[in-house]
Amino acid sequence: MIRSENRVRITAQLVDAANDRSLWAHEYESDTRDIIQLENELARPVAQEVAGRLSPQEQARFARGRSVDPEAYDAYLKGRYFSNRLTEEELNKAVAFFQESFRHDPRYAPTYSGLADAYSNLGFVGEETERSSQLAMEAARKAISLDDSLAEAHASLGWILYRYQQDWSGAEKEFRRAIELNPNYERAHRFYGHFFRAIGRNDLACKENRLAHELDPLNIPDANNWAQCVSEAGHFDEAVRMVEDILAIDPDNVQSLWTLGEIYERRGMFREAIAQYEKSRVATQGKAPIPFALLASAYAASGQTDKAAKILREMNRRFGEDKWISAGIHVVMGKKEQAIHELTDDLADCGPGTCGPAASLYIWNWRFAPLRGDPRFQELLKKFNYPESAFQK
Repeated sequence: MIRSENRVRITAQLVDAANDRSLWAHEYESDTRDIIQLENELARPVAQEVAGRLSPQEQARFARGRSVDPEAYDAYLKGRYFSNRLTEEELNKAVAFFQESFRHDPRYAPTYSGLADAYSNLGFVGEETERSSQLAMEAARKAISLDDSLAEAHASLGWILYRYQQDWSGAEKEFRRAIELNPNYERAHRFYGHFFRAIGRNDLACKENRLAHELDPLNIPDANNWAQCVSEAGHFDEAVRMVEDILAIDPDNVQSLWTLGEIYERRGMFREAIAQYEKSRVATQGKAPIPFALLASAYAASGQTDKAAKILREMNRRFGEDKWISAGIHVVMGKKEQAIHELTDDLADCGPGTCGPAASLYIWNWRFAPLRGDPRFQELLKKFNYPESAFQK
């Protein structure tokens, strides 16, 4: 693709890889204002060559298209870039770019989907979880109201329903709808993979992670997720290499640092895990709780419980006490009764949709595995309406 000011030219070629024979080639050019329609014009003949013909539904989808302000589209793309980053500073940049986008074009639905995803992640790494989740929901609903056929919008809504509402059936319905509308939307497969992992279906989670990575091999979150699956399948060296390749290009990518650290931690390589977690704490300038939690876990697992407890106290002092995180670390320390107390008695008034993302992101975490057979832990899963698959040890 070549771009000059507000003009864009795309040269596309379809090649039969088996014999390196060109099947079809064409050149497209248009104003960036019509970039969405240009994508449709490019996708239609490729699909026809591959599949022979398009279904009426697919033809209707390709026929849809609207002009978008070039500045709105540029801001949208920048927002999507930063929304894949997991620091509060970068996610706030994403929000700012999305807001700039819809100032130029307030009816461009993908912008609202991007904004929803950025706010969803801010609710996880930032301090204002409840406010961020509310804004995420508003943005996702707005995207759907503008274009109910937009896969991005349904994937964003599913992500919020799963992560913040613990609405398992509602979330799965939205993920399925997103993939039905656009099977090639990698983020829908990524989100669906997270969902399956949360309910104990790691087999299906890794299937979705693989699809997402194949659809967008350069996408860092997808590469990290697939590396975790590769490691869990017993291919440790390959998984490490995959994440190290990312860090060679982007050494401060905190998600990759966390991923590599967890691969090491689960392998029992605690010194290496601690090194990666420390790098992530430096990369986030000590402004995010997750590196502290991961460090405490690794120190606890290595037998340095006093140091783990000290880091946990420091995290609580800086960011406020989080019973979910504390419980996970106490499990690693071997303090199972204290962990159960924190999850049940201390969070007695907490229920679906009122606890933020922790109820979806921590209960299934591998650190909680020693609790899975405890009836009190299983009652906790019932409280949050987890499906049957989550109860398997």
